[in-house]
Amino acid sequence: MMRDRNVTNGEMFDTVEVTLPWDRAADCALALEEIFDPKITKFFTHFSHAYQTGACMYALFFINESNDDEAMKVWRFCQNEMVRVVREHGGTLAHHHGIGAERAVQYMESDIGMVHKRIKESLDPNNVLFCRMLLG
Repeated sequence: MMRDRNVTNGEMFDTVEVTLPWDRAADCALALEEIFDPKITKFFTHFSHAYQTGACMYALFFINESNDDEAMKVWRFCQNEMVRVVREHGGTLAHHHGIGAERAVQYMESDIGMVHKRIKESLDPNNVLFCRMLLG
């Protein structure tokens, strides 16, 4: 499904995985819908991987613009807003799939990213893991 949605010029599909505290999860999903609905073709969320401390939410973006450059502008807007809104609701990107290189640079500069960096430095003092290019 992802491949097919990303081969046509101007069309793009992506999924972002988010972990949120239960008491903020619904508000975060509604805030994202409000921001994305007027900007993209389709936006869906669903919750899975329920835990006592919170829930994992998947956000699916379908973008359909006139060309790839315009689609990328909308995608970047969505990524930036996703990070901002999730942080405002006490959440974090990636429950167990990772955040990917495109999101890592922005995300890893946050306070949460600094915790990840300290953990990485402790576990990988010789800096040999893939995160090396992302965390320095």
